[in-house]
Amino acid sequence: MPELAKKQNEEGAIAFVKYYFDLVNYSLETHTVDDITKITMRSCKVCGDNLIDPVSSRAKLKYWQVGGQYDADVESVKKTSSTEAILSFSATAEKTEIYSAPSELVARGTASEEPITGITVLRWDDGWKMFDLKFSE
Repeated sequence: MPELAKKQNEEGAIAFVKYYFDLVNYSLETHTVDDITKITMRSCKVCGDNLIDPVSSRAKLKYWQVGGQYDADVESVKKTSSTEAILSFSATAEKTEIYSAPSELVARGTASEEPITGITVLRWDDGWKMFDLKFSE
């Protein structure tokens, strides 16, 4: 984790969210969730239901993913207390293909044509942790 992301201030929160999306990409590419699980609170339903659990399941099935990388930019940050920060972000995602064997396509996702916007809530617990993440509809 970058040193700046370990700071309990707005700049640290921004660096943490950027690092978090880097870990999302790493988890999708490697089908490992150990690193991202350490900095994600289970209260983050989107994180668990749409990333950690599916990636773990695909790893057990020996599936792999091609593409699907996120590129995220933090738009704004507000530290609401000494232990909480709320950030808005925009992100784009590449098209995704999931395979079970060479040339055995299991699923495909399209690239985002427009940036996706969302909000994250971080909580400080011996470091920033992802408490909640919501994408706009």
